[in-house]
Amino acid sequence: DLSSSCTTLPPMMDISQVLWSLSSITSPVADDRKNAEKYLKWAEDVPGFSIVLFQVLTKPDQEVPIHTKQAASIIFKQIIIREWDGRGGDDHLIRITDQERKYIKDNVVELTIQSPPRLREQLGVVIHKIADRDYPNEWPEILPKIVSFFTSEQRDVLIPGTLFVLSNLCKIYHYRTPESGMRDSLYKIINSTFQYLFIIFTNLVNMNTIDAADIIVNILKIFSAVIQFTLPPMLMDNNAIQPWLNAFFSLLTKEVPLHLQPEDIELRPKWGWWKAKKVAGNILTNLFTRYSGKTDLDDEKTAKFAPQFFAAFSGQIIQTFLNVLVRDYKIMPDRNNHVFVNLLNAGIRISSTYKMLRPHIHALLTDIIFPQLCFSADDDRCWREDPQEFIRKEYDVIEEYYSAKRTAVNFIVDLMNLRSRANLNHFMAFLVGVLNKYHTAPADQKKPEEKDGALLAIGSIANKLLKLAEYNNSLDDMLAVHVFPDFQSPFGFLRQRANWVFGQFCEAEFKNAQLFLSGLEMVLRSMRDPELPVRVQAALTIRNLILVDAASEQIEKILPQILEEFFNIMNEIDNDDLVSSLETIVDKYQEQIPPFAISLCDRLAKAFLRVASDEEEDSAALAALEYIRTIHTVLISIAKLPHLYAQIEVVLYPLLTQSLKPECVDYIEEILRTMTFITYYSPTISPNMWSLFPLIYQAFNDFATDFISNILIVMDNFISRGTEQFLAPGTNYLEMVFNMYKKLLEDDQWSTTDSGEACKLIEVVLHHCRNNARVDGFIQPIIELAVRRIPTSPMKSFTVLLIEVVANSLHYNPQLALSALEQTGSTQLVFTSWFTHVFTDFKRCHDMKVSILGLSSIYLVPFESLPPTIKGGFSQIFTGILKLIVKLRLQREEEEKKAAEEEEEEEEEEVEEVDDDEDVQEDIDDIETTMDKVRQFTSASDLDELHDDENEEYSTAIDLIHEHLYFVEVFQGAANREPAVYQQLVASASAEDQALLQQLIEQVPQVSAKHQEDLANMKHNPSD
Repeated sequence: DLSSSCTTLPPMMDISQVLWSLSSITSPVADDRKNAEKYLKWAEDVPGFSIVLFQVLTKPDQEVPIHTKQAASIIFKQIIIREWDGRGGDDHLIRITDQERKYIKDNVVELTIQSPPRLREQLGVVIHKIADRDYPNEWPEILPKIVSFFTSEQRDVLIPGTLFVLSNLCKIYHYRTPESGMRDSLYKIINSTFQYLFIIFTNLVNMNTIDAADIIVNILKIFSAVIQFTLPPMLMDNNAIQPWLNAFFSLLTKEVPLHLQPEDIELRPKWGWWKAKKVAGNILTNLFTRYSGKTDLDDEKTAKFAPQFFAAFSGQIIQTFLNVLVRDYKIMPDRNNHVFVNLLNAGIRISSTYKMLRPHIHALLTDIIFPQLCFSADDDRCWREDPQEFIRKEYDVIEEYYSAKRTAVNFIVDLMNLRSRANLNHFMAFLVGVLNKYHTAPADQKKPEEKDGALLAIGSIANKLLKLAEYNNSLDDMLAVHVFPDFQSPFGFLRQRANWVFGQFCEAEFKNAQLFLSGLEMVLRSMRDPELPVRVQAALTIRNLILVDAASEQIEKILPQILEEFFNIMNEIDNDDLVSSLETIVDKYQEQIPPFAISLCDRLAKAFLRVASDEEEDSAALAALEYIRTIHTVLISIAKLPHLYAQIEVVLYPLLTQSLKPECVDYIEEILRTMTFITYYSPTISPNMWSLFPLIYQAFNDFATDFISNILIVMDNFISRGTEQFLAPGTNYLEMVFNMYKKLLEDDQWSTTDSGEACKLIEVVLHHCRNNARVDGFIQPIIELAVRRIPTSPMKSFTVLLIEVVANSLHYNPQLALSALEQTGSTQLVFTSWFTHVFTDFKRCHDMKVSILGLSSIYLVPFESLPPTIKGGFSQIFTGILKLIVKLRLQREEEEKKAAEEEEEEEEEEVEEVDDDEDVQEDIDDIETTMDKVRQFTSASDLDELHDDENEEYSTAIDLIHEHLYFVEVFQGAANREPAVYQQLVASASAEDQALLQQLIEQVPQVSAKHQEDLANMKHNPSD
């Protein structure tokens, strides 16, 4: 009895008060609810409260109602998630004692198994969280406990809960690759439990109860979790895996008890037996695609196993899936059909399995695939009852993973691209037959849903058809006879399909130019169709039509009306594809957009604010993002008309102020990018925009710290284009920037990526505000914060950025920077680290340039004023600068050469047809190879290598300074100031360095001329 073994209550905690608060947390009485929340918030800070909640969960239902237990389970889960890692909450208090931890681990498995499903779901998260941290080293007893329940005399009652616990234990390995070295404990779980899972599975698969199905689903989920990346060694043998595969085949071929499935069609995908078949299908698809005869696999054992597995089982998998589809496709839910067709799609890529499918392909296309393309009764119901939902499903990319119709389309497209020789003409003859039948049939015998399916199939393979003369030559006739009449069809879905098909073929060469213009006119007319899905499709088709010169010219003439129609449609539905289509139009007609720019931005901003407040609909969030991106397109289109920015800023200001709040965090990147455009292209930064600076700072502190890279770009514009205002007396902009830098450098909890962005932010200040009295006072703390992190930096790329803070400080004011280093006692540390990394890890041109400028600036300080460490390394610094200048010049030349090569146009890759005896080599192999490489990055230095690849060059204020010219100017000035010191420095240098110095001096006129030319051609991009 769990309740009898609980520890005593914490002092000051009244169990009756706890129970009342838990039961009142959802009370309709506001005061009760408020008091309950207040008490429970207080209780969370009391050590031992987790045990009190645990005690509540163990009480019989007669004593504690289920809704009270539900509240207790949720709060208990939240405490475990927040506290179990030992970091505590925001105040870093650790509220779970060691005694509580032991008690919870000793009893949570039994509690979970004995709890009803509503509570078990919450407790499953608890087990997963604890196991993720503590298993196996600090919680080894969970596995033998699970095994004991499988062998218990009461196992029949305990099996559902035991499987649930085991499933949550196995989930911790879901994303742990074999390379992580953390899967040995998983293999122990498999060896200890899978024998019981197999027995349970095979005993239940022939039953028809829903309980049996639910248990099988749990077993399948466990199996799926453990094979996520690869088969475990104990299953990587045909003899070991075959019994499991046979069990899966038995499940797939089982005739389900249809009389027990829910009457509500929408509930059927979650019904146990259909769900079990879907998960089993996914497992077999995973194995089929992973071991499809490829030899470039993870290791020698896998490479040896793959062809053996595929030879032994691929045929049975293909045949089973085909048989099930033929028998059940009409009764299976969409998601199941999606899984089965997906596997067959994979099968057509492999020559051996394609040969098995080939005799069945024609029947498969006409009898199974084609019916799934046709406008269904569900489509019709959705069209009539909820046209917005119909549109969402029609264009939602997520449907790619669930929709049987989308999967059927993909099957056709891939088959006709890869294996068209034996299939295209036959299938096209079938589709043309459907169209002709509709065309000639009496009105009462026409089947519009079949015609919709035929047009969908034909439009989906438009690219293939247009490459073949026999089909390309008949395009005009096909459109004139079978498509254009449907613009006037009494069936809305056929009017929609006509718009879509014309868009698919609009870039073809029409023999009859007037026919094309007629199609364009009908699309434009469709934007005023009485039915919303038709209007939306017409608007989307415009996106394709503007790519055709003949259409583009016509659309330009009525651009204001087109834009108005778009906004009318967008007032009715929030759809990201629709807004993206508008963005394409704005981008296409950039020269014509300025007269509409202010009005466009005003309407887009209001539309954004309207949909961004809709927290219920994911489609609204996507549409909101597209509204912002379309605003960006408008802003780009008027880049050469900066005077318009002041007017557009006025209409966008409400959007910007309202979006710098926690509830708009999903859009913060795009909002900041909007500010970037305005602060970059406007002639000056207005007082309104400066008023946003504190809001950005507040957002950074409250919820947007992780967006420092986006904030950095906006701040760069404020600082570089409004330096005077940034440093103006009575303002605290400088203090805000320093505090942002301090927050990310002072606390090690932030990632090195975010802390690195803070280094770049302070670099902007040091570059644009050189030798300013206000900034002078910050030099020492700036350096102190950076230097403190150098010894513990886990990544070389971060070390480089920390050193560059010092380099930029030296360039800002060498006397102040050296003084700060001396006062912190870190001069030796910094310069030792600097010269350890500078020739190997300062990889960007920017890194080398900053080093040259910083080291060269030391010569601005009189020799006698230099710290001893610098005096001692004076020759090394001189040699280092010379070496860096040469290295930087060579790297620039190499990058310019590479950039010139990349400018050559690459021919567009096309999917080529393969012979029946050939396998298809696809991009997925490249993806898997890339993922294999990513999985190998396990150490900080490996991650650093990956990070370096992403460190691209960007524009800064020092672009105006040429490091070669700067060094020569500073060095010659120092030599004139202290000739004896610098004569000795040069004299002690190697002959090679002396010659190089002389060469650099002689090259000054040539380098200066080239630098002036580069400055004249310099183009900045605000998105950099």
